[in-house]
Amino acid sequence: MKQQFKVSFFLRKNRVNRSGNTAIYVRINLRGDTSRFSSNQYVEPEQWNEQTESVGGNKKESESTNLALESIKHRLTDCYFRLMSLETLCMQDLLREYKGEPQKEQQHTLLELITKHNKDFAKRIGIDRTASTYQKYAITEMRIKSFLKDL
Repeated sequence: MKQQFKVSFFLRKNRVNRSGNTAIYVRINLRGDTSRFSSNQYVEPEQWNEQTESVGGNKKESESTNLALESIKHRLTDCYFRLMSLETLCMQDLLREYKGEPQKEQQHTLLELITKHNKDFAKRIGIDRTASTYQKYAITEMRIKSFLKDL
């Protein structure tokens, strides 16, 4: 059975910076869809252990890099479990959640929107709205409901 979700790390050894380090990239597999991005962590290619997907050695830098990678993996896994309830979970939703960007807003029907508009409008009668204008919006809502019942 194919795994639904997996986070792994890899190096792009052909991209070495001036100090001899290369970036550690994150690869996410979600239901057959793959995405890659930089972890903003750098390591000397000789220190990278491909089997454990971690930095070898006892230096503080190695420990902090490994801790950062574990944190990334944990955050991505946490985002995945939070979004698992969505029927249409996709890579874009997962990446938005990980980056802290707002999710797509829920779509509403015309009737829901006009009902919400009228409730908000009614609260402002006498402040900066008039009752006669509200009556016109209420009639519009009533006619939309009637039209939808006839369908």
